[in-house]
Amino acid sequence: MSVDGARIEDAATPTSPKQSAPWLFLKEAFEAFRAEPVLPPPLVMGRDLVAWGIAPGPRVGALLRELYDAQLEGRLTTREEAQAYVASLDGASSHVPLALSQTMRPPK
Repeated sequence: MSVDGARIEDAATPTSPKQSAPWLFLKEAFEAFRAEPVLPPPLVMGRDLVAWGIAPGPRVGALLRELYDAQLEGRLTTREEAQAYVASLDGASSHVPLALSQTMRPPK
């Protein structure tokens, strides 16, 4: 791996034990961070929505974005939860997005 043309492994090594502890910590932390995936794979794909009865079209893309946002925010954690949410739409062409439905209060 290189940063600004210099290899991390080739960087100047600390000369004293007092300097090497932070260096080793940072190097290990960097390696652990680099190994982590940036974003999790989506729970639901477009073909899933079509299989669950959503007609192909722009609505599929909108639902996928909505479901993935909910997944990243921790409001959906399984495919089953996502499928239940999609099923609750009952084929309506317009619906309250999941993000809003979690915060909206019922009318009085």
